Amino acid sequence: MDAAGDRRPGMVTKKKSPPRVGEKKKTRPTPKKSAKKPAKKPRTLKKTRPAPLSEITREGVLAAIGLFDAMGRDACLEAHGFRPSRSYFLKYKGKLYDSKCVAGLAWGLSQGKAPLRGSEFSGGTAHTVRRLEALGFTMEKKGGK
Repeated sequence: MDAAGDRRPGMVTKKKSPPRVGEKKKTRPTPKKSAKKPAKKPRTLKKTRPAPLSEITREGVLAAIGLFDAMGRDACLEAHGFRPSRSYFLKYKGKLYDSKCVAGLAWGLSQGKAPLRGSEFSGGTAHTVRRLEALGFTMEKKGGK
């Protein structure tokens, strides 16, 4: 390389020739401008109905346990939109039941309405466990966080 650092001695550089008469200069196609998309509105959670667990009755819980036994655990959880419990279970007559699923079913059976889905209320000690214990049921904590 020479002192300028851009060519080697004796090397011929190829120059671009100007466009011929009547010939258009080649250019890249420009991307089409699309209409601006409107700004997205922030997502808000819709509550379809209030779900006060205080409306659950002992009779509703017993009916939910019967339904849970009749359907089987996996079928009941899937049919009503619940995931398996990680921590808290309702213990009744020596058997363990997924507490949130039982509470959701019991709410519907107590009210004569469709059962609550898992996304419509909170499980755990603050809500489901507290209510089921208040109705006289035994709760058991297993594994989980």
